[in-house]
Amino acid sequence: MTDKILNCIDLEIALRQFQDTITTSYNENCPLTVRRNYRNIFWWNRDLAERRKKVRKLFNEAKKSGNWTDKKNIDRLQ
Repeated sequence: MTDKILNCIDLEIALRQFQDTITTSYNENCPLTVRRNYRNIFWWNRDLAERRKKVRKLFNEAKKSGNWTDKKNIDRLQ
């Protein structure tokens, strides 16, 4: 805006133009995208869910005990 701001009304007009310019610029350069639902992944199945559950349980046990080389835990995975 090249006009001088002489009063509060001029300031409000200038501010509104500035906000509109920023909003328009953002909308042109950052288009909205559709968010994908990653919960329903086609390759994930019940068998993988059960295996993940076992592995997480063993991981948490190993983390608590500090024993990361326990052979019996590896046997429980198979």
